[in-house]
Amino acid sequence: MIHRKKLVVLTGAGISAESGISTFRDSGGLWEQYDIMEVASIEGWNKNPELVQRFYNDRRKQLSEVEPNTAHGILAELENDFDVTIVTQNVDNLHERAGSTKIVHLHGEMTKARSSDNPDLVIDIGYRAIEPGEKAQDGSRLRPHVVWFGEMVPMIEPAKKIVSEADILVIVGTSLVVYPAAGLINYAAKDIPVFLIDPDEISYCGRDIKQIQEKATTGMEKLTEILKDFLAAAPSRQKQMTLTFKNVDNLAIKLAGNGTLVIDWGDGTANETHILTSPEPSSAVPFRHTCHEASTRTVTIIGENITCLACDCPELISLDVSRNTSLKNLICINSQMTDLDVSNNTALNNLICVYSQLTDLDVRKNLVLTRLDCSGNELSAEALNNLFATLPQPISLIGKIQISDNPGTDDCDRSIAENNGWWVN
Repeated sequence: MIHRKKLVVLTGAGISAESGISTFRDSGGLWEQYDIMEVASIEGWNKNPELVQRFYNDRRKQLSEVEPNTAHGILAELENDFDVTIVTQNVDNLHERAGSTKIVHLHGEMTKARSSDNPDLVIDIGYRAIEPGEKAQDGSRLRPHVVWFGEMVPMIEPAKKIVSEADILVIVGTSLVVYPAAGLINYAAKDIPVFLIDPDEISYCGRDIKQIQEKATTGMEKLTEILKDFLAAAPSRQKQMTLTFKNVDNLAIKLAGNGTLVIDWGDGTANETHILTSPEPSSAVPFRHTCHEASTRTVTIIGENITCLACDCPELISLDVSRNTSLKNLICINSQMTDLDVSNNTALNNLICVYSQLTDLDVRKNLVLTRLDCSGNELSAEALNNLFATLPQPISLIGKIQISDNPGTDDCDRSIAENNGWWVN
């Protein structure tokens, strides 16, 4: 199986402007015709729903009269060579009409409407107008399926996960000023290339960005030439895990997951290939290997869908599972590790690293972590406070942290964790 690089594209109004879609921000755009808060805010809807309906009915009619442009078409064609996901601030359907297949609409979709009371009650309406007083199935007033100022952006969390998994990030048609969408770039891994297509010079201090100073259509044409170099590059290291052991000749780990698994035991023997069909931690498969001599060695594990790694070994001195976006459970017991970096492991749900020698634990940008047990380590009060400050907000379960038997347990500020919705045992 060929694993194609993950290309994530953030798009904004600029990519649709060349198709004739009016924008708010440009000269002659919609802001000069309407007060934005009158037609694109929840307050405006509550004050004058008829005006808001007319505004979106006109935009829907305009959408029916335009076509995708070259930039939309190039993004669709890139799916032949890359695993492409588009995260768009646009509410039009031009990406879909151009042939792109994986699209996340942050701000909703113009060709859909929904209940005013139930955001999950959504219907397709195409390009037709919503009639005055038209009702949804639950009897509430039918409204455009768009996100207005003053409303939450429900797709922002899935978008964060998508960006964090990218091998290449492209930004086109947006100037990185509209939040929360503009903050998505901060979830991209630090070592991936980021391209920005915009005709205006943009200074961004957060990271190294390669700008193509062109409008969307010509900029995308230039980008396709640049991306050809990535097709010949080495495959993504995203699914690779490395464990370093010191002075041990008998190695043992447990793994769970689905699909093909390759293990390089680091002693010059041939790589082992296995098929995993046990995704749950309770059915993790043991893998053992006897080396020719006891020495420091690095074990490399490559697999597309590894969901659990468990290791009980005093000789384990380092572990790198960064950006393994399928990993849900990580269990390490009795190791010599002093620091552990699981940042950007966006599926990680349970992290248990106990009775080791950790002095630093980095869990930044973990989106779904709901259990953390780091008992029996060497974490100071400062290290624990830093850990608490970077914990994700629990999404569905009450978070649980276990920190007993660390030097800083009694002096750390547990309220930091408790205020974020966790409780400390």
